[in-house]
Amino acid sequence: YVTPDQARDILASSRGPLTLDIESDPGSDTLTCFSFCFGNDPVYTTLVYDYRDKLVPGVPAMMAALQGAMLREKLILHNAAFDLGFLHIFCGLAFGDDIEDTMLMGHRIFPEAEKSLAHAISLWLNEPYHKDQATSWRPRSYDQQTALLRYNSRDVYTQRAVWQAQREYVAGDPALLASVDQVNSSIYPYLWTSLRGLDV
Repeated sequence: YVTPDQARDILASSRGPLTLDIESDPGSDTLTCFSFCFGNDPVYTTLVYDYRDKLVPGVPAMMAALQGAMLREKLILHNAAFDLGFLHIFCGLAFGDDIEDTMLMGHRIFPEAEKSLAHAISLWLNEPYHKDQATSWRPRSYDQQTALLRYNSRDVYTQRAVWQAQREYVAGDPALLASVDQVNSSIYPYLWTSLRGLDV
């Protein structure tokens, strides 16, 4: 766990593919926390709102640094349309056009497989199951908040490993590699037209 001030500095100074996952409060459409890592660097998790619904000090500058990193680096997400759509609509953040989505990549590689991150982890990794460890999406105690932060960081850790395994799998198959690259290249225009509309 890092404070928003620490997260700001890491987001502003680090380089490499940015793996990102958010946790939001479905009742208020606010961002509770997010986890991220650059390349093979450690995974960092930070709070936005605490379990008392208080905005954590330093969040505005941290979100500006997140904006910069999202425009500067390749983004790796699972179901990018949700996370990036949420960050754009409810937090006002823009993002760059270099996006890779482990959910969409998985669908291109094995179209019949389930698409959730939990299923992707089971398919691609030899990692313990953790998707039952978030005690609440809206923490109301320090312990619930800590459990959600751990859960969110585990999502990013495994999501990065899934992406690496998928990339390794398609590397030797030119047709599959082209298919995965094609679906990733469609994410930005799809999100742009979904979020901004289309001039007619």
